[in-house]
Amino acid sequence: MIHIAVLCLLAAVCFLLSYYVTKFIIKSVSKQIIKRLPTFDKKILRAAFTPVRFGFALCLFIIGAHFVDIPESWVPFIRHGAEILSAFILTWLVFSVVDLLGEWLAEHLRETGQAGMIGMIPLGRRTLKVAVMILALITFLQNIGVHVTALLAGIGVGGIAVALGAQKMIGDLIGGIMLVLDRPIRVGDDCKFGAQTGRIEEIGIRTTRIRTPDRSVIAVPNSDFSQMQLENLSMRDRIRLNCVLGIHRASTPDQLRFLLIEFRKLLYAHPKIDQEPARVRLVAIAQSSLDIEINAYVLTHQNTEFLAVREDLFLRFLDKVREAGTSLAVPIQETVVSAGFDPSHAAQQVADWRMKGELGLPEFSETQIEALDDSLDYPPKGSVVRAEFFAL
Repeated sequence: MIHIAVLCLLAAVCFLLSYYVTKFIIKSVSKQIIKRLPTFDKKILRAAFTPVRFGFALCLFIIGAHFVDIPESWVPFIRHGAEILSAFILTWLVFSVVDLLGEWLAEHLRETGQAGMIGMIPLGRRTLKVAVMILALITFLQNIGVHVTALLAGIGVGGIAVALGAQKMIGDLIGGIMLVLDRPIRVGDDCKFGAQTGRIEEIGIRTTRIRTPDRSVIAVPNSDFSQMQLENLSMRDRIRLNCVLGIHRASTPDQLRFLLIEFRKLLYAHPKIDQEPARVRLVAIAQSSLDIEINAYVLTHQNTEFLAVREDLFLRFLDKVREAGTSLAVPIQETVVSAGFDPSHAAQQVADWRMKGELGLPEFSETQIEALDDSLDYPPKGSVVRAEFFAL
C-alpha cells in the first residue's frame, strides 16, 4: 500500500514539474522557429502543449521510478504501461498537430487562390490519422504480449480473402481520391447526380455527403458517386430560361406578330438577359393554342437571382399578352366568344411598324437591338430592392 502511495505522489510531482519544463522548452523553441520562419503559427505549439506536457511527465516519472524502492515484480508492468502511454501521447500529439496544419493549409490555399484544393485536406487528414492509429495499435498489441509478427503473417495468409471482402471499401477510398484530384465537384458546390440535386457538404474516405433541397443528407459511396454523370450547377456562367406560352387560338396573325416583337424587345432590353442567344419563335399551331417558345440565358449563376429574373419576365410577358388584346390558351374545349378580345391595338401597332419599315420580323436590326440594350427597368419601378439600390 505504501508503494502505491509513493508512486501516486511521484506521479503528482512529475505532472506539476512537467508544466514548467514544457512551458520553458516550448517558449525557447518558438523563439528559434520564429527567427527563422516569421510566418509560423504559434497555435501549433499551443495545441502541442498538453500532449507534450504529458510526455515530459511520463519521462520524469520513469526517471524517478528508478530512485524509488518498489517491488521488482512491478517493474515489467510499469515499463509496459509507460510504452502504452507513450504510444497514446504520441498519437494525441500527431492528431492535434495534423488538425492545426490542416487549418493552416486551408487558409494558405485560400490566400493563394487555390481554394479548389481545400477539398483534399479532410481526406488527407483522416488518412494520416488512420495510419497513426494503426501504428499505435500495433505498439499496444506488442506490449500486451501479442506476437505482432505472427499476427501479420496470419493476415498475409488470409490477405486474399480480406482483399476480396474489402474491394468495395478500397473502391470507395480510390473514388474519394479521384473526386478530390479530378475536382468535377467541390465542397460547397451545388450539383445534380442521377435524378437528384444537392449541395456537397463533405467528401470523406468512404462516402460523399450531400445536403438535398429537403434539408436531408444523403451519403453516397464514393465508388458509385465518382462513376455517376455529375452536373456541377455552381460552375454555370449563365442559367437557361426556356418556356412555351400557349396563346389563344382566336388570336389574329397581327396579334402574334405584336407578341413576337414585344417579347423580343423585353429580352433585348432586360439588363440580366444575354442578347446573343435570345430567341422568340412561333413554334406550333396546336389544336388548342398557338405556341410561342421563348429561349434565353439569364446572366447569373445563382438560382435565387434566376428565379427573380424569370418571375419578372413572366409578369411582363403577361402584360404584353393583355396589351395585345388576347389571352393565354385554355387547354379545354370551350366556346370562343370573339367579343372578349380586342385585336385593334396589336393590329394598329403592327401596321405602324410596317409603314415605318420597323417590323422586327424575322429578326431585329442591329440598330434596334443597340437602342433596346439595357433600357428596361430592373428591378422594376416601385420595387423596394430598386429603392434601396438607388438610395446607396
